[in-house]
Amino acid sequence: MAIAKQQWFSGWQGWVIAGISAIFLGWTSPVRAEHEIQNIIDSIEPYAAKEALSGKVTIVGSGSLASLADMWSREIKVFHKDAVVEATGGGSEQGLEHLLSKPGDVAAVTRPLELEDIEKLKKGGLKDPVAIIIGLDALAVFVHPKNPLQQITPEQFKQIYCEIEKGTLAATWGKVGVADGFEEKTISVFDRGASSGTQVFIERYLLQGSKIRKDAKNKESNIELVNSVAGDEGGIAIAPFYLRSDKVKVLPVLIGDQVVNADESTILRGQYPLLRPLCLVFDRGGKAEDVARIKAVLHYILSREGQLDAVKAGYFPLNIDQIRQQQDVLGVEMVR
Repeated sequence: MAIAKQQWFSGWQGWVIAGISAIFLGWTSPVRAEHEIQNIIDSIEPYAAKEALSGKVTIVGSGSLASLADMWSREIKVFHKDAVVEATGGGSEQGLEHLLSKPGDVAAVTRPLELEDIEKLKKGGLKDPVAIIIGLDALAVFVHPKNPLQQITPEQFKQIYCEIEKGTLAATWGKVGVADGFEEKTISVFDRGASSGTQVFIERYLLQGSKIRKDAKNKESNIELVNSVAGDEGGIAIAPFYLRSDKVKVLPVLIGDQVVNADESTILRGQYPLLRPLCLVFDRGGKAEDVARIKAVLHYILSREGQLDAVKAGYFPLNIDQIRQQQDVLGVEMVR
């Protein structure tokens, strides 16, 4: 199921992918977040191998998903000792480009797949490219702990990251209203570069098509992003929520007149806006043997064990209804 370019709402509401955040809407129980996650995991059907799986499935793309794919590779051997899941990073965009030359492989993409992506893959020879959502990734806005900024607005974010109109790009923190000795502190934007799904997500959705400022400093990994902010009092970066630590400060976001903290509770209740899908893209119309292996691996990933792997890696699981939607796309029957 390809995720087409969605209608984005104004202000911080524009940070919500329509239909994705709805996965968690309505979960308003005061039960602690870890209990909510455990309830989700418990509701998912355990993995049951339908037939023996052997051979290799190659996943290329997001560096973030590469580490999770390594976990899948180890865990799936518990059920299929001759199965191999091999993962290579390089970025979401590189993963999609890889499919054009190796259509029997899988691309790992940490952003919504758009119609233009599907059309490009089809023009490149893929017969029926589809994206399967296998989990959710919450992003966070990181700044240095000494930064006095307590929350961030859409206007501040755009002034920091790009030039909305000529002369609006903020060079110092004082330009976006930060005081307490930070007025002349130079803003240092750290990003992942054009090949990263995170970068594309920021530009297409958070900046609504605008490009990140030219003096942004590229880093090879999300960990490097966060470490760079920890070492630069003027630094700011967007990186996965699970990388939070006492070395950096995570900024709440302002939605209308409501301040939304970045924590598990707001994410699970569907209130936190910086949420993106984790997708695996493959050619459903490819060679039968390739498709069979990929579907078998995805069947594991969408099982209780596979979703628990995602949680262990710092991501959020899909609920049972969303998993059933993905299984329907794969044509894999589940207990209803």
